[in-house]
Amino acid sequence: VMDYLEYCQYRFQTRAADWKGRETTYAEMLCPHQRSVDQLCFSEQYYFIITLSTVGMLAWIMGMQIIFVNRWNIFNDPASAVVLLVTGVVCRLCYWLAWKIGKVSKVWNRTQDLTEQAALLLELAAGSKAATA
Repeated sequence: VMDYLEYCQYRFQTRAADWKGRETTYAEMLCPHQRSVDQLCFSEQYYFIITLSTVGMLAWIMGMQIIFVNRWNIFNDPASAVVLLVTGVVCRLCYWLAWKIGKVSKVWNRTQDLTEQAALLLELAAGSKAATA
């Protein structure tokens, strides 16, 4: 198991794309239904996707619980279409903003060395101190 995890770490560090999920090469030694999990190499990107999916499912369940407890008919409410449209626009804006922040901060850049990471951390720390002052 340790050899496999070390191999996964090596594949993640030597990936061709910034986002591991964009690569089109798969490990042929695995069953087809296991290849998509193996492609992310159990990296921080894998755990980011798992966390984001879990939070999304919990939000969905909580929203459905609120609808069911209050016995709210979403098809009978005239504001439902507006709420759905605004929610879609906000989601797209958050997606775009997160993508831009990820590109600027180079959070998953594969060629980032330690000096660039340290400079980025110092810059973020200086920005947070300036914001609190």
